[in-house]
Amino acid sequence: MRVRVSAHLEDAPRSTRYALRNTHYAIRNTYFVFRIAYFVFRIVRRAACGAAFMVAGALLFACAPAEAPEPTFAPRAIRVEYPIIPPDVPMLDQDGQPAALSRFRGRITLIFFGNIRCRESPCVDGLPQFLAIKQALGARSAEVAFVMVGTDRAADSPEALKQHLARYDPAFVGLTAERSAMRQLAVRFGIHTSEDETGVLVPHAPFIYLLDRQGRLLYFIQDGVPAAEIAAVVQRVLDEP
Repeated sequence: MRVRVSAHLEDAPRSTRYALRNTHYAIRNTYFVFRIAYFVFRIVRRAACGAAFMVAGALLFACAPAEAPEPTFAPRAIRVEYPIIPPDVPMLDQDGQPAALSRFRGRITLIFFGNIRCRESPCVDGLPQFLAIKQALGARSAEVAFVMVGTDRAADSPEALKQHLARYDPAFVGLTAERSAMRQLAVRFGIHTSEDETGVLVPHAPFIYLLDRQGRLLYFIQDGVPAAEIAAVVQRVLDEP
């Protein structure tokens, strides 16, 4: 900032000129002080706004409701709205005799697909579950066929199935088939199969399946349903006309 002194004041007394010069310096210093104060004010204002936003964000984050946990559903027995009859593919039982699913018509049939080498459910839990269901049914278990389908003909040979089933209940039935027939059967049950690292055909089917007396696929029973609940489902189907 610059203050100019009019020419007609050059003849003014020295004291007057000194007073004007001092006034000029005072005005200039005041201007610089004002500029510095304004600059500091802007810095403080920006810092305050930033802090306010940070505090507001922290408060919003703290007050935001926690994410709701994903819903979980208890395993259950699912009744098929439009039951189908699975294909009657040629199979062998644990005695090496020709067999097919139609052999069990007239009785309720519980089936799970597994593999003797498999260590996942229901491969591991299927037969113990069958034992518990059979015990819960009591005398009515005679009206039910308990069937394990071994998905790999080589690994689940009739001899291997017979030895495996004997550890639980010799009355349980083991079935196996050639791969082409097994894949055809698995598809109708909605089962995906794949080969493991050793080339064994393994199923991915965490269900026990219930076929009614006509051989229709009536229930998908999810892994984890208690044996007593499955037995109750079987009882209801047995009592149906």
